[in-house]
Amino acid sequence: MPFVGLGLHLVVALFFAVHAVRTGREMYWLVILFSFPLLGSIAYFFAVYLPQSRLERGVNKVARGAMQILDPERDLREAESAFELSPSAQNQWRLASALLVRGQGSDANRHFDALLRGPLGHDPELKFAAAEAKLQCGEAAQAIEVARQSLRTYAALTGILITCALC
Repeated sequence: MPFVGLGLHLVVALFFAVHAVRTGREMYWLVILFSFPLLGSIAYFFAVYLPQSRLERGVNKVARGAMQILDPERDLREAESAFELSPSAQNQWRLASALLVRGQGSDANRHFDALLRGPLGHDPELKFAAAEAKLQCGEAAQAIEVARQSLRTYAALTGILITCALC
């Protein structure tokens, strides 16, 4: 009977060893896994396998969703406090996006207009977000124009990338 337990530990260690080799982990993991079959496998599971697994990503996604349900204003509060602390373009973009998600299109539109006049004004993602804010405010014609500008920027960037790839 003890051989079955030892065989099971070696199978688990072999599974983690194959994972370590396939993912390019350091070779000392192989020494740990086969020198200490049970303890090494437990250490590898918690140190390497679990943080990389999809299970953890799923758990984090569920936890974020639960936090959003329990405290729906949290993202907006954090974005407002970050913008008050440091009124940078990135913090203003974060605040405008949070306002847009909360359905406060007019406030988001005001922040996006300021961002479009600033150093990030040529960013295509910013332009699409600004177009969405303008649509929420009922400014469809302006939203279409901002979206067209964004598409022109994407087209220009794509042309540059294709030119660089052909060189």
